[in-house]
Amino acid sequence: MSKKELMKYPMLTFLGVIFSLAALSSEAQGVEERSLLTGTVLDTNNSVIVGATIIVEGRGPKNPISTTTAEDGTYSIQLSVGIYRISVNKAGFCRARRADFRLRTSNTTIDFTLVVCPIVHSLILEDGKYKGEISRNQPPFKEDEFSIKPSSGSLNLVIQYGERIETEKAIHYKGFALSDRVFGVVASYDLMTLRADRLLFDRKSLRLRAEGNVVFEMGEKRTKALLVEVDLHDGGPKFTFKSQK
Repeated sequence: MSKKELMKYPMLTFLGVIFSLAALSSEAQGVEERSLLTGTVLDTNNSVIVGATIIVEGRGPKNPISTTTAEDGTYSIQLSVGIYRISVNKAGFCRARRADFRLRTSNTTIDFTLVVCPIVHSLILEDGKYKGEISRNQPPFKEDEFSIKPSSGSLNLVIQYGERIETEKAIHYKGFALSDRVFGVVASYDLMTLRADRLLFDRKSLRLRAEGNVVFEMGEKRTKALLVEVDLHDGGPKFTFKSQK
């Protein structure tokens, strides 16, 4: 073997190492970061709901992912990191949904409380003559949805309520009644869920003020308070609260 031929082998070895490192780097970049989304679905009496359907949809062309709650009312879904919307369906209950949320690399918990959906009967009349009836579920609450555009990316705010009064400065919300029980206002943004007797939303400053029997939830963290103020400007949520004694 000539001297020139011997000199080729170190160069070939060196190039082989480079190509191997490039392949490993490409594989590493192609690996999706994933996280586990878990939660529990309850009714308004804090009893677990078995067989509720959880539907998770991501932004883009990806197909929805669905699962059902187990015997203990829990669910779990493995997802890639990203922004998702989630809803829950169960016969006899109102469909539950919340604001879009950003799934990070750490495991995330989102719980739901389903409200029994009353059945409303409507008469069908044709030329003043009775033609039959239509029965349908009528949620006892209404919903408002607002687009929030922080520097970190667009998310939405969803408010579930019974009564609504809008003034020049803010929108005032109160809860709804069902079967002689009164339920509070529910606001959700990203991973935050806020429940209260009354809620004020200033659309200009993107601030929320919750008063009366306030429950602030962020994943597994749950705090009861007398008053909570939330700032959604610049992505947030940044919050301050007066704790319940």
